[in-house]
Amino acid sequence: MKKLLFAFLFAIIGLSLTAGGVILLSGCSASQPNDSETENPSDEEENSGEDDQETDSDLWNMDYSFVVIAQIRTSSSSYTTASTSTTTNVFKIEWLDESGNSVDWGNDGRASNSSATVNNSAGTVSGSYFSYNYYNIWTAKRMARISALSGYAICGISTSSTYYNTSYTSSYSYVYFYGNSSASVVTTPSKPSSSSVSSQIAECTIYIKVRQVYTYTFKTTSSSSSTRTVYAGISSTAYYVLANTRTGYSATAWGPTYYTSGSYYCAIYG
Repeated sequence: MKKLLFAFLFAIIGLSLTAGGVILLSGCSASQPNDSETENPSDEEENSGEDDQETDSDLWNMDYSFVVIAQIRTSSSSYTTASTSTTTNVFKIEWLDESGNSVDWGNDGRASNSSATVNNSAGTVSGSYFSYNYYNIWTAKRMARISALSGYAICGISTSSTYYNTSYTSSYSYVYFYGNSSASVVTTPSKPSSSSVSSQIAECTIYIKVRQVYTYTFKTTSSSSSTRTVYAGISSTAYYVLANTRTGYSATAWGPTYYTSGSYYCAIYG
């Protein structure tokens, strides 16, 4: 009887071990990859690097990257576009927050004009060709304000390089550009409201339409004179002008004799 019980017990134990072995083998088989599905460790590292790059790209967003170029008109038929080799400064650019307060240019020496590296701790720079490139993880609302240096007038601002003499005929104390809610650049001769200035601006090139400024003196009577300021390429009519050309700014037309002595004429400067 005992032999039968032992035989029965051994049979049960044997079946249990056999079933357990099958299950273990099945689990091992399932855990081993197919040759066709085996991943290359180097591929995994490369993919990991790509993910890191994407994360970095998302983290270090481009906040501000732009170039400001002066186009300087000296007559109705001629203007020059500044380049990195231009050393004549014609405008002043100021970096402001959305409320119009002066701020610095950021870090790492990424701001420069055509003639010298910019001191980033100062929010104001004079130049004719100015570039700025700043990447930042923090949001900061910024706008640029531009004014003319002595001897020049700013008559417009645009993302277009086209500069017809019949366009941009008014002068402004300041012109502005900034990014709106979609990061698109906005150019305007009017100061924007603080709520319209966003924390980013799309990469862009800004053209400042500049005219050289001249002054000339003309007779108002035979014994009195007056001084007038004119902008290159824009006509200005004055009476009782001495009948000769002014140095550096020529009369484009002469009218008939106006003063009775015949010594003074109507001149149109342009």
